[in-house]
Amino acid sequence: RGITANGYKNDELYGISSASDVLLEIALADAASTEVGDGLGVDFGTLGSTWASTINALYSINGNTDELYRVDITTGEATSIAPLDVNFESVGIEWHPGDQELYACTDSHLYRINTEDGTTTEIGNMNHGCSNLGAQWTAVPCIDDLEETSSE
Repeated sequence: RGITANGYKNDELYGISSASDVLLEIALADAASTEVGDGLGVDFGTLGSTWASTINALYSINGNTDELYRVDITTGEATSIAPLDVNFESVGIEWHPGDQELYACTDSHLYRINTEDGTTTEIGNMNHGCSNLGAQWTAVPCIDDLEETSSE
């Protein structure tokens, strides 16, 4: 669970094991995983995580406690940032590199999360379940080159 980009190594991902409560580096070549540090130090259940270049670490939501965490990529330790004001039964989370904002979803609702105090702002109801999010991290020419059209 909680698989996300590795901001330093293009050939690896990060993942969090809720069974072992550890941060993993995952190789794309063969899916080999290596534990980072001595564990998260926190019991994670339902979770999601995302790489955030502004903090050079991961943001993660622990759905069991409805808390936002920072996960150190060198020690593997999770540090609570703040309790969240939404119940996260399922967790989708993504740092958006374009607007430098943290987004999360649970059930069918999409939220923006304040990374300092854990307050959320509901963006809307997607009318579909949500347990995963993704943001565009690199240019996609077939999309970026499209011209906006108007029906006027």
